[in-house]
Amino acid sequence: MDRAKALLSLARVCEGSHPWAINIDCAVFATLYPDKFSNEDSAAQYARLNWTRNLADRQWLGAIGMLQYSASLDAAMTLVPAGCLHMTRTIWDAAGKPVGLARIDKYEGSGAAMMWADGFDAVAATPALALCAAVLRARAAEVANG
Repeated sequence: MDRAKALLSLARVCEGSHPWAINIDCAVFATLYPDKFSNEDSAAQYARLNWTRNLADRQWLGAIGMLQYSASLDAAMTLVPAGCLHMTRTIWDAAGKPVGLARIDKYEGSGAAMMWADGFDAVAATPALALCAAVLRARAAEVANG
């Protein structure tokens, strides 16, 4: 599967996930930062592992620079690509349950010549998960467009 398709697939997983799924955090980290691992095989392996919430796992993952993207809006904001603005909020879904909504807006150019180029939306269980999904869509577009 090419990188853009992998990013879009992971965005759909984020949208269908429940709050704070450490395996989602591992998959996001491994997909966006494969250079943190020795090779692509190990990055994919770490992403597939069923991590627990125990202290040893959290310490190891923190040591390699992984944050809790699916649990923390602050952590998810670190994933927003350069040249993009983001918006997150909580909305009511059709069943009257609160869900997260996020949007990434990509801009090109600089100064007075800066223009809106594209937008990426996502809805998920929490604003943090929605922002992760929107970021993954924006990164997939960057990969697809070269």
